[in-house]
Amino acid sequence: MANLSVNMRAVVLVLISFLSYNCGDAFVKQALDFYYFAEAAFYPTLFYALIVLILNKKFGGLPSLFKTKYKKYHFLRGLGGTGCYLCFAFSIQHITLAEAYTLLLTSPFWIAILSIFFFKESIGMHRWTAIVCGFIGVLIVIRPGLISIEPASLLMLLGACGFGFFVIYTKKIGDQEPLINMVIYPILVEAMVLAPIIAWNGFANDGFTPPAIHHIPFFTLAGLFFLIGTSFSSLGFASGESSLLAPLHYSQIIWGTFIGFIFFAEIPELWTLVGSMIIITSGTYLIYREHKAQHIMY
Repeated sequence: MANLSVNMRAVVLVLISFLSYNCGDAFVKQALDFYYFAEAAFYPTLFYALIVLILNKKFGGLPSLFKTKYKKYHFLRGLGGTGCYLCFAFSIQHITLAEAYTLLLTSPFWIAILSIFFFKESIGMHRWTAIVCGFIGVLIVIRPGLISIEPASLLMLLGACGFGFFVIYTKKIGDQEPLINMVIYPILVEAMVLAPIIAWNGFANDGFTPPAIHHIPFFTLAGLFFLIGTSFSSLGFASGESSLLAPLHYSQIIWGTFIGFIFFAEIPELWTLVGSMIIITSGTYLIYREHKAQHIMY
């Protein structure tokens, strides 16, 4: 990629990162056939953490974990990310990947709303219109009153809100923290949350299911995909223009629909596709307006 412009190189990195996240999520969905949802979510993260620890010097070194001034923000960021991940892992047992990603990618609307309270940002008519249109897209997907609402769909919306908090606290921490802090702290919080859930399920059902030996390469590969996703997205967003890269997040709907169809025989409903197009269009416009507002400020 040496001959590519900085922005085009960033676009390639970010697209690969989102595809990698989708691939890791597909492994989690497959693991749900054999493991309790909290176990299926945690085991790839466990191997992801082991890979990072082995390569820790390339990510900034372990001593930086104890030097950070943002332990509180890292903890709250980790809670948001863990909540999102748990909601996603539970929901994809009951809804298609296409619908899960469609609802998850309402996160820009949550981020815009949360920014009012955390950063005292003022949202103008254009951005409020985009937010309202985005949630109209959500109503089209879940169709309350026309069909029975799937609780997993509402849980996925809660997960999108959790991701909103994850992004908000990422912004509060800023871009000066070593990459290893941004990676390891969410894993530590995830372990703090998931370990009691796994233990409770084990006591309630006469034992938990440790990773089977023949599944270890499976979980390691899933962890590697998550590591590629985190690393490439960090490199891409650090070097490219955020207004150009942010809409690429919606590529996850495309990847998720494709993976769901090929590997899980999932065919998205027409209304899911219609709602996703409205959410993508509204979200892209929201990102554009936020970029324009920041440009005017500076």
